[in-house]
Amino acid sequence: MRIVAIKCLSVSIPRVKELKVAYATRTVYNGILLQLVTDAGLIGLGEAAPNFEVCHETLEGTTQACRAMAPLVRGSNPLAREAILEKLEPWRHIAAAALAAYDIALWDLAGKSAGLPIRDLIGGYRQAIPNEMTIGIKDLAETVAEAMSIKASGMYAEIKLKLGLDPDLDVKRVHAVRAAVGPTFPLHVDANQGYDREGALRVLQALAGAGIDFAEQPVPAEDTESLRWVSDRSPIPITADEAVHTPEDALALVGSHACSMLNVKLQKVGGISHALDVLAIARAAGIPCMIGCMTETPVGIAAGAHVALGSPVVTHVDLDGGVDLAFQPATGGIEIQGDQLTVSDRPGLGVELNDEYRNRFANEEALQ
Repeated sequence: MRIVAIKCLSVSIPRVKELKVAYATRTVYNGILLQLVTDAGLIGLGEAAPNFEVCHETLEGTTQACRAMAPLVRGSNPLAREAILEKLEPWRHIAAAALAAYDIALWDLAGKSAGLPIRDLIGGYRQAIPNEMTIGIKDLAETVAEAMSIKASGMYAEIKLKLGLDPDLDVKRVHAVRAAVGPTFPLHVDANQGYDREGALRVLQALAGAGIDFAEQPVPAEDTESLRWVSDRSPIPITADEAVHTPEDALALVGSHACSMLNVKLQKVGGISHALDVLAIARAAGIPCMIGCMTETPVGIAAGAHVALGSPVVTHVDLDGGVDLAFQPATGGIEIQGDQLTVSDRPGLGVELNDEYRNRFANEEALQ
Protein backbone atom coordinates (compact mmCIF):
# COMPACT_ATOMS: atom_id res chain seq x y z
CA MET A 1 0.00 0.00 0.00
CA ARG A 2 1.31 3.44 -0.97
CA ILE A 3 0.15 7.02 -0.48
CA VAL A 4 -0.62 8.33 -3.96
CA ALA A 5 -2.34 11.66 -3.25
CA ILE A 6 -2.62 14.19 -0.44
CA LYS A 7 -5.53 16.62 -0.13
CA CYS A 8 -5.80 19.62 2.16
CA LEU A 9 -9.18 21.14 3.06
CA SER A 10 -9.10 24.59 4.67
CA VAL A 11 -12.05 24.91 7.04
CA SER A 12 -13.59 27.94 8.77
CA ILE A 13 -16.57 27.42 11.10
CA PRO A 14 -18.11 29.95 13.50
CA ARG A 15 -18.85 28.98 17.09
CA VAL A 16 -22.45 29.35 18.23
CA LYS A 17 -21.10 30.35 21.65
CA GLU A 18 -17.83 32.15 22.21
CA LEU A 19 -15.28 30.66 24.59
CA LYS A 20 -13.40 33.17 26.72
CA VAL A 21 -10.20 32.08 28.43
CA ALA A 22 -7.42 34.06 30.10
CA TYR A 23 -5.44 34.68 26.90
CA ALA A 24 -8.13 34.89 24.17
CA THR A 25 -11.79 34.72 23.20
CA ARG A 26 -12.66 32.05 20.64
CA THR A 27 -15.44 32.86 18.14
CA VAL A 28 -14.43 30.82 15.09
CA TYR A 29 -12.54 27.64 14.21
CA ASN A 30 -9.94 27.84 11.43
CA GLY A 31 -8.16 24.62 10.61
CA ILE A 32 -7.18 22.01 8.06
CA LEU A 33 -8.56 18.57 7.32
CA LEU A 34 -5.97 16.38 5.62
CA GLN A 35 -6.61 13.32 3.44
CA LEU A 36 -3.96 10.73 2.65
CA VAL A 37 -5.21 8.72 -0.34
CA THR A 38 -3.74 5.27 -0.97
CA ASP A 39 -3.56 2.97 -3.96
CA ALA A 40 -5.54 0.43 -1.93
CA GLY A 41 -8.59 2.71 -1.89
CA LEU A 42 -8.21 3.62 1.78
CA ILE A 43 -8.18 7.28 2.84
CA GLY A 44 -6.70 8.47 6.11
CA LEU A 45 -8.07 11.61 7.77
CA GLY A 46 -6.10 14.02 9.92
CA GLU A 47 -6.63 17.47 11.37
CA ALA A 48 -4.47 20.52 12.03
CA ALA A 49 -5.95 23.07 14.45
CA PRO A 50 -3.28 25.76 14.84
CA ASN A 51 -3.35 27.90 17.98
CA PHE A 52 -1.30 31.08 17.90
CA GLU A 53 -1.46 31.97 21.60
CA VAL A 54 -0.35 28.53 22.79
CA CYS A 55 1.78 27.20 19.93
CA HIS A 56 2.67 30.35 17.93
CA GLU A 57 1.17 28.76 14.81
CA THR A 58 -1.11 30.34 12.21
CA LEU A 59 -3.42 28.84 9.60
CA GLU A 60 -1.23 30.23 6.81
CA GLY A 61 1.95 28.81 8.31
CA THR A 62 0.29 25.47 9.00
CA THR A 63 -0.94 25.27 5.41
CA GLN A 64 2.57 25.99 4.15
CA ALA A 65 3.97 23.28 6.42
CA CYS A 66 1.43 20.76 5.13
CA ARG A 67 2.51 21.60 1.58
CA ALA A 68 6.19 21.24 2.45
CA MET A 69 5.67 17.86 4.09
CA ALA A 70 3.68 16.38 1.21
CA PRO A 71 6.61 15.40 -1.08
CA LEU A 72 8.23 13.54 1.82
CA VAL A 73 5.08 11.53 2.48
CA ARG A 74 3.74 10.82 -1.00
CA GLY A 75 4.81 7.41 -2.27
CA SER A 76 5.43 6.06 1.23
CA ASN A 77 3.94 2.97 2.81
CA PRO A 78 1.54 4.50 5.39
CA LEU A 79 2.15 1.61 7.75
CA ALA A 80 5.83 2.59 7.97
CA ARG A 81 4.79 5.40 10.27
CA GLU A 82 8.05 5.79 12.18
CA ALA A 83 10.03 6.08 8.95
CA ILE A 84 7.69 8.81 7.74
CA LEU A 85 7.83 10.66 11.06
CA GLU A 86 11.62 10.59 10.92
CA LYS A 87 11.43 12.48 7.62
CA LEU A 88 9.06 15.02 9.20
CA GLU A 89 11.13 15.48 12.38
CA PRO A 90 12.41 18.97 11.39
CA TRP A 91 8.84 20.28 11.69
CA ARG A 92 8.16 18.87 15.17
CA HIS A 93 9.13 22.05 17.03
CA ILE A 94 7.82 24.58 14.52
CA ALA A 95 4.66 23.09 12.97
CA ALA A 96 3.12 20.71 15.50
CA ALA A 97 -0.42 21.09 14.16
CA ALA A 98 0.60 20.19 10.61
CA LEU A 99 2.59 17.24 11.91
CA ALA A 100 -0.46 16.18 13.94
CA ALA A 101 -2.60 16.16 10.80
CA TYR A 102 -0.23 13.78 9.01
CA ASP A 103 0.30 11.58 12.04
CA ILE A 104 -3.41 11.24 12.81
CA ALA A 105 -4.10 10.36 9.17
CA LEU A 106 -1.40 7.68 9.28
CA TRP A 107 -2.99 6.15 12.37
CA ASP A 108 -6.40 6.28 10.66
CA LEU A 109 -4.95 4.31 7.76
CA ALA A 110 -3.32 1.82 10.11
CA GLY A 111 -6.65 1.18 11.81
CA LYS A 112 -8.52 0.89 8.54
CA SER A 113 -5.89 -1.48 7.15
CA ALA A 114 -6.11 -3.69 10.24
CA GLY A 115 -9.89 -3.43 10.52
CA LEU A 116 -9.55 -2.10 14.09
CA PRO A 117 -10.30 1.16 15.89
CA ILE A 118 -7.21 3.16 16.83
CA ARG A 119 -8.14 2.65 20.48
CA ASP A 120 -7.37 -1.04 20.11
CA LEU A 121 -4.13 -0.45 18.20
CA ILE A 122 -2.93 1.72 21.09
CA GLY A 123 -3.83 -0.77 23.78
CA GLY A 124 -7.61 -1.03 24.12
CA TYR A 125 -7.48 -0.27 27.82
CA ARG A 126 -11.10 0.83 28.30
CA GLN A 127 -14.35 1.25 26.41
CA ALA A 128 -15.43 4.56 27.98
CA ILE A 129 -14.17 7.41 30.16
CA PRO A 130 -16.04 10.13 32.12
CA ASN A 131 -17.05 13.03 29.89
CA GLU A 132 -16.28 16.66 30.81
CA MET A 133 -17.59 20.10 29.85
CA THR A 134 -15.79 23.44 30.07
CA ILE A 135 -17.29 26.73 31.23
CA GLY A 136 -15.45 29.76 29.89
CA ILE A 137 -14.89 33.00 31.76
CA LYS A 138 -18.31 34.56 32.41
CA ASP A 139 -20.01 36.60 35.07
CA LEU A 140 -21.14 34.91 38.25
CA ALA A 141 -24.78 34.36 37.32
CA GLU A 142 -23.98 32.99 33.85
CA THR A 143 -21.36 30.65 35.30
CA VAL A 144 -23.75 29.18 37.85
CA ALA A 145 -26.59 28.82 35.34
CA GLU A 146 -24.35 26.99 32.87
CA ALA A 147 -22.98 24.70 35.57
CA MET A 148 -26.48 23.72 36.66
CA SER A 149 -27.48 23.10 33.04
CA ILE A 150 -24.43 20.90 32.44
CA LYS A 151 -25.14 18.80 35.51
CA ALA A 152 -28.85 18.52 34.70
CA SER A 153 -28.12 17.29 31.16
CA GLY A 154 -26.71 14.02 32.51
CA MET A 155 -24.15 14.05 29.68
CA TYR A 156 -21.15 15.14 31.72
CA ALA A 157 -19.40 13.66 34.73
CA GLU A 158 -17.16 16.66 35.41
CA ILE A 159 -16.97 20.44 34.91
CA LYS A 160 -13.91 22.53 34.14
CA LEU A 161 -14.05 26.21 35.10
CA LYS A 162 -11.88 28.69 33.21
CA LEU A 163 -10.19 31.27 35.44
CA GLY A 164 -7.28 33.69 35.20
CA LEU A 165 -8.53 37.25 34.60
CA ASP A 166 -9.94 38.40 37.96
CA PRO A 167 -8.70 36.45 41.00
CA ASP A 168 -11.42 37.66 43.38
CA LEU A 169 -14.20 36.90 40.91
CA ASP A 170 -12.56 33.56 40.09
CA VAL A 171 -12.80 32.48 43.72
CA LYS A 172 -16.44 33.60 43.96
CA ARG A 173 -17.37 31.78 40.75
CA VAL A 174 -15.82 28.51 41.88
CA HIS A 175 -17.47 28.57 45.30
CA ALA A 176 -20.82 29.50 43.72
CA VAL A 177 -20.60 26.59 41.28
CA ARG A 178 -19.68 24.21 44.07
CA ALA A 179 -22.76 25.33 46.03
CA ALA A 180 -24.94 24.93 42.92
CA VAL A 181 -23.82 21.45 41.83
CA GLY A 182 -23.43 19.97 45.29
CA PRO A 183 -20.48 18.71 47.31
CA THR A 184 -19.58 15.63 45.26
CA PHE A 185 -19.86 16.61 41.58
CA PRO A 186 -16.28 16.65 40.19
CA LEU A 187 -14.83 20.09 39.42
CA HIS A 188 -11.45 21.32 38.29
CA VAL A 189 -10.14 24.72 37.24
CA ASP A 190 -7.88 26.10 34.53
CA ALA A 191 -6.26 29.55 34.67
CA ASN A 192 -4.53 29.24 31.28
CA GLN A 193 -1.36 30.94 32.55
CA GLY A 194 -3.36 33.87 33.93
CA TYR A 195 -1.61 34.41 37.29
CA ASP A 196 1.83 35.12 38.62
CA ARG A 197 2.95 32.59 41.20
CA GLU A 198 1.93 34.57 44.29
CA GLY A 199 -1.48 35.33 42.81
CA ALA A 200 -1.93 31.70 41.81
CA LEU A 201 -1.16 30.50 45.30
CA ARG A 202 -3.62 32.98 46.85
CA VAL A 203 -6.42 31.75 44.58
CA LEU A 204 -5.61 28.09 45.16
CA GLN A 205 -5.50 28.57 48.92
CA ALA A 206 -8.87 30.33 48.77
CA LEU A 207 -10.25 27.29 46.90
CA ALA A 208 -8.83 24.74 49.32
CA GLY A 209 -12.25 23.86 50.72
CA ALA A 210 -14.11 23.81 47.41
CA GLY A 211 -13.40 20.20 46.49
CA ILE A 212 -11.34 20.99 43.39
CA ASP A 213 -9.70 17.90 41.90
CA PHE A 214 -6.82 19.75 40.21
CA ALA A 215 -5.82 23.11 38.74
CA GLU A 216 -4.36 23.51 35.25
CA GLN A 217 -1.47 25.78 34.30
CA PRO A 218 -1.87 28.62 36.81
CA VAL A 219 1.33 30.42 35.72
CA PRO A 220 3.06 31.21 32.38
CA ALA A 221 4.12 28.14 30.43
CA GLU A 222 7.76 29.14 30.12
CA ASP A 223 8.15 29.66 33.89
CA THR A 224 8.71 26.08 35.01
CA GLU A 225 10.31 27.24 38.25
CA SER A 226 7.15 29.12 39.25
CA LEU A 227 5.04 26.11 38.30
CA ARG A 228 7.15 23.96 40.62
CA TRP A 229 6.99 26.65 43.34
CA VAL A 230 3.19 26.73 43.18
CA SER A 231 2.94 22.95 42.98
CA ASP A 232 5.05 22.59 46.13
CA ARG A 233 2.74 24.90 48.11
CA SER A 234 -0.70 24.43 46.60
CA PRO A 235 -3.44 22.59 48.51
CA ILE A 236 -4.77 21.53 45.08
CA PRO A 237 -2.78 19.29 42.69
CA ILE A 238 -1.30 21.15 39.72
CA THR A 239 -1.56 20.04 36.09
CA ALA A 240 0.83 21.29 33.40
CA ASP A 241 -0.87 22.15 30.10
CA GLU A 242 0.62 24.92 27.96
CA ALA A 243 4.05 23.93 29.33
CA VAL A 244 3.84 20.52 27.58
CA HIS A 245 4.65 20.69 23.86
CA THR A 246 7.15 17.86 23.47
CA PRO A 247 8.27 14.66 25.18
CA GLU A 248 11.34 16.64 26.23
CA ASP A 249 9.06 19.12 28.02
CA ALA A 250 7.31 16.27 29.79
CA LEU A 251 10.61 14.77 30.89
CA ALA A 252 11.77 18.10 32.32
CA LEU A 253 8.48 18.74 34.14
CA VAL A 254 8.25 15.35 35.80
CA GLY A 255 11.97 15.35 36.53
CA SER A 256 11.71 18.62 38.44
CA HIS A 257 8.46 17.60 40.18
CA ALA A 258 6.80 20.71 38.78
CA CYS A 259 3.32 19.18 38.53
CA SER A 260 1.12 16.25 39.49
CA MET A 261 -0.47 15.66 36.07
CA LEU A 262 0.12 16.43 32.38
CA ASN A 263 -2.51 17.70 29.95
CA VAL A 264 -1.58 16.21 26.59
CA LYS A 265 -3.07 17.77 23.46
CA LEU A 266 -2.39 16.18 20.11
CA GLN A 267 -2.21 19.56 18.39
CA LYS A 268 0.50 20.73 20.80
CA VAL A 269 2.70 17.64 20.65
CA GLY A 270 2.37 16.74 16.98
CA GLY A 271 -0.17 13.93 16.88
CA ILE A 272 -0.93 10.53 18.36
CA SER A 273 2.60 9.15 18.13
CA HIS A 274 4.22 11.94 20.12
CA ALA A 275 1.30 11.96 22.56
CA LEU A 276 2.07 8.32 23.29
CA ASP A 277 5.70 9.29 23.91
CA VAL A 278 4.53 11.81 26.53
CA LEU A 279 2.21 9.24 28.12
CA ALA A 280 5.10 6.79 28.39
CA ILE A 281 7.19 9.37 30.25
CA ALA A 282 4.31 10.12 32.62
CA ARG A 283 3.77 6.43 33.23
CA ALA A 284 7.42 5.92 34.08
CA ALA A 285 7.22 8.87 36.49
CA GLY A 286 4.06 7.52 38.10
CA ILE A 287 1.84 10.50 37.31
CA PRO A 288 -1.48 10.52 35.42
CA CYS A 289 -2.42 12.41 32.28
CA MET A 290 -5.47 13.99 30.77
CA ILE A 291 -6.16 14.29 27.06
CA GLY A 292 -7.26 17.78 26.07
CA CYS A 293 -7.97 19.56 22.81
CA MET A 294 -8.10 22.86 20.99
CA THR A 295 -11.25 23.89 19.14
CA GLU A 296 -11.40 20.93 16.75
CA THR A 297 -13.75 18.99 14.49
CA PRO A 298 -14.78 15.34 14.99
CA VAL A 299 -11.53 14.27 13.30
CA GLY A 300 -9.21 15.71 15.93
CA ILE A 301 -11.59 15.05 18.82
CA ALA A 302 -11.89 11.38 17.85
CA ALA A 303 -8.11 11.06 17.67
CA GLY A 304 -7.80 12.34 21.24
CA ALA A 305 -10.56 10.03 22.42
CA HIS A 306 -8.86 6.97 20.95
CA VAL A 307 -5.65 7.85 22.80
CA ALA A 308 -7.54 8.35 26.06
CA LEU A 309 -9.38 5.05 25.75
CA GLY A 310 -6.31 3.12 24.67
CA SER A 311 -4.01 4.06 27.55
CA PRO A 312 -4.22 3.36 31.31
CA VAL A 313 -2.19 6.53 32.04
CA VAL A 314 -5.11 8.77 31.05
CA THR A 315 -7.52 9.47 33.91
CA HIS A 316 -9.37 12.53 32.56
CA VAL A 317 -10.42 13.96 29.20
CA ASP A 318 -11.33 17.45 28.06
CA LEU A 319 -12.65 16.77 24.57
CA ASP A 320 -15.50 19.26 24.27
CA GLY A 321 -13.68 21.51 21.80
CA GLY A 322 -16.13 20.93 18.95
CA VAL A 323 -19.51 20.95 20.66
CA ASP A 324 -20.20 24.63 19.93
CA LEU A 325 -19.30 24.63 16.23
CA ALA A 326 -22.17 25.90 14.06
CA PHE A 327 -21.88 22.81 11.85
CA GLN A 328 -19.66 19.76 11.58
CA PRO A 329 -17.51 19.01 8.52
CA ALA A 330 -17.30 15.34 9.50
CA THR A 331 -19.51 12.71 11.08
CA GLY A 332 -18.83 9.86 13.48
CA GLY A 333 -16.02 9.79 16.00
CA ILE A 334 -16.92 10.08 19.64
CA GLU A 335 -20.19 8.91 21.15
CA ILE A 336 -21.77 9.88 24.47
CA GLN A 337 -23.37 7.16 26.59
CA GLY A 338 -24.86 8.69 29.70
CA ASP A 339 -22.05 10.80 31.15
CA GLN A 340 -19.35 8.66 29.52
CA LEU A 341 -17.36 9.32 26.35
CA THR A 342 -16.65 6.44 23.99
CA VAL A 343 -15.90 5.74 20.34
CA SER A 344 -17.43 3.35 17.85
CA ASP A 345 -15.80 0.06 16.88
CA ARG A 346 -15.39 1.23 13.29
CA PRO A 347 -11.85 0.90 11.92
CA GLY A 348 -9.43 3.79 12.32
CA LEU A 349 -10.86 7.02 13.67
CA GLY A 350 -14.41 6.00 12.77
CA VAL A 351 -14.94 9.41 11.12
CA GLU A 352 -16.13 10.32 7.63
CA LEU A 353 -16.04 13.72 5.94
CA ASN A 354 -19.37 15.45 5.39
CA ASP A 355 -19.53 15.69 1.60
CA GLU A 356 -22.24 18.36 1.65
CA TYR A 357 -20.07 20.61 3.79
CA ARG A 358 -16.98 19.92 1.71
CA ASN A 359 -18.76 20.76 -1.53
CA ARG A 360 -20.32 23.98 -0.21
CA PHE A 361 -17.82 25.47 2.20
CA ALA A 362 -14.38 23.88 2.23
CA ASN A 363 -11.45 25.06 0.13
CA GLU A 364 -9.82 21.86 -1.13
CA GLU A 365 -6.26 21.74 -2.45
CA ALA A 366 -4.33 18.78 -3.86
CA LEU A 367 -0.83 19.02 -2.38
CA GLN A 368 1.99 18.49 -4.87
